[in-house]
Amino acid sequence: MSKKPTDSQHEKYRSKERKPQTNRKATEQTDSGFADPALAYLHKKRLFTELLYEHYSGKEATIYVLDSADGLLAAKIYTDARIRSFQRDELYQEGRFITNNKAKKAMMTARKFGITSDQAQWVSSEFQFLSDLFVAGLPVPEPIEVAGKVLIMRFIGDHDAPAPRMSDVRMEWKEGAAFFQQALDLYARMLKLGYIHGDYSAYNMLIFEDQLVLIDFPQTIKWREHPKPIKVMEQDMRGLTMSFSKYTKCTPEEALQEVIKRSGISEGELRA
Repeated sequence: MSKKPTDSQHEKYRSKERKPQTNRKATEQTDSGFADPALAYLHKKRLFTELLYEHYSGKEATIYVLDSADGLLAAKIYTDARIRSFQRDELYQEGRFITNNKAKKAMMTARKFGITSDQAQWVSSEFQFLSDLFVAGLPVPEPIEVAGKVLIMRFIGDHDAPAPRMSDVRMEWKEGAAFFQQALDLYARMLKLGYIHGDYSAYNMLIFEDQLVLIDFPQTIKWREHPKPIKVMEQDMRGLTMSFSKYTKCTPEEALQEVIKRSGISEGELRA
């Protein structure tokens, strides 16, 4: 999904805030190499050729834009505080079984990169869920590799600008309402595949080529393996309707019923 948008698309979905920080020193890269050992390991494996700039830094993770022989990539590096807090997320601890070979390897080598295997399981599960959804054809970034607290994925955007977050874009009501319908459809597709996002809102959606691209999966669950999937869904629908409140009068309860209906899953299954 790194295809370059047209100039009109850039103008149409110009972010209110976020622009490439090409003049900002990438703090993860020092004169002697990379501060994070997993990122250094992935560079040595030639997963990427250069760290270009820091795109975003928050309390949970920092996102760097990388150059590679196969185009632009994004490196999501979890903060130490977020890594330590993963095990306290009790609502999301169930349904996190790892079957992806790359994810399994990342867990086994966790201590090499300064984190425990339990902490690595959270990072690895995000990689696995992202992989499963990408293979199923959902609009998510293509996962490339995972190691330690670093997840490499395809960059959504181009050399001129990253794709903006839905929450950062100004648009007319009719267009925002259409994206809200996309968000309902996307959630229903995830649900049908057996997944619940866990942090579903316009803040975790990018706009690329007139389509929502879903990001951030550390709290995603497999609902058939979780004791309270409906509770997570209710939380997701509150986040969704609140972040789209400028474009819809839909309540969280109405949104919940709509995604269940569109998924074809019986409500009884979700509440069992």
